[in-house]
Amino acid sequence: MPSLVIYIPTWNRPHELKVQLTALGDQVHEFQDRVSVIVSDNNSTDLASKGVQAWIEKLEWATLRRRPSNIGANANILSGFLEGSEESYIWILADDTTVSDNALSNIFNAIASEPDIVALYDEDQDSLPSTLRFSPANVQTVLNEFQWGLISSVIYKFTFLAEDLENGFRFHNSSFPHLGILFSAWKRNGQVRVHWLKTDEAHLGNRVELKSNYSLALVGFPQLFLLLDPRDRRKPVVKWLRKYSAGFAYARATEELSAHTTLTLVRKSGLLGRFWFLFGEFENFLRNSTLGVKAQAFLVRHPALLSKLIPKSRLAYLVSTRKEKSREGS
Repeated sequence: MPSLVIYIPTWNRPHELKVQLTALGDQVHEFQDRVSVIVSDNNSTDLASKGVQAWIEKLEWATLRRRPSNIGANANILSGFLEGSEESYIWILADDTTVSDNALSNIFNAIASEPDIVALYDEDQDSLPSTLRFSPANVQTVLNEFQWGLISSVIYKFTFLAEDLENGFRFHNSSFPHLGILFSAWKRNGQVRVHWLKTDEAHLGNRVELKSNYSLALVGFPQLFLLLDPRDRRKPVVKWLRKYSAGFAYARATEELSAHTTLTLVRKSGLLGRFWFLFGEFENFLRNSTLGVKAQAFLVRHPALLSKLIPKSRLAYLVSTRKEKSREGS
């Protein structure tokens, strides 16, 4: 029977980590011969001072690994894939994504049929295929409609991924190295067999409000399209630029190394791609000017006036960004 490795990357969130492990502790004992729990602490500064380190070290069913230095969030996440074995599944579980009641029972029921992955989904989603063939269209579907980019939303069969772990490091600067591994395995196998599990049957969602601007994600995400054949890359790159080119223009100042690879993809995206790239440059300039701040406030009040000039997805992005900035200043 398959076993389960639960790998929890963490850094400076002792309270959330303790809540997570407390929730797991109520369930682990029922499956203790088939579950291993590993906490990978990325050199937190307050784990010991808050007493959580000593508390974890007393847990017989959990292993705490303290890194001597901070290796970055992506590398800490990637290390979890190295914990797998031939008959195991791997769940990279965020410290703030508390497991729900009966989560382990639900997961073991899901992996009993040995799918390639267990993927979480929301109740309002439909058309959930049990097998997905690797194709540009299906890659777009996964990226646009499913939650696979969230680290806690997929549970992986180790043997499905084992030959592709190095690609996590190849796509380290995409900010989604776990997708780099999964998509590489998906491409190599030609398809992925999925068991779908409702999100609330596994976890309760994130409990921490994210304050990061995720600059690396805005710069590096398109690098995942390198897994597509060259002739199939242009369309998804253009689609991404239509929505995020302004964010890309803003973020690449702090992520120059990762931006270099993405810029190469942009240059090969044709005239339409270059148009949206330049549009983003201009938009970013305006948004950071005094006039731009006033214009965004105007968009919030009258979004319909520009809806024909700017794609709806981009307009929603602009308006929501403006609203977020308003909330931050209040």
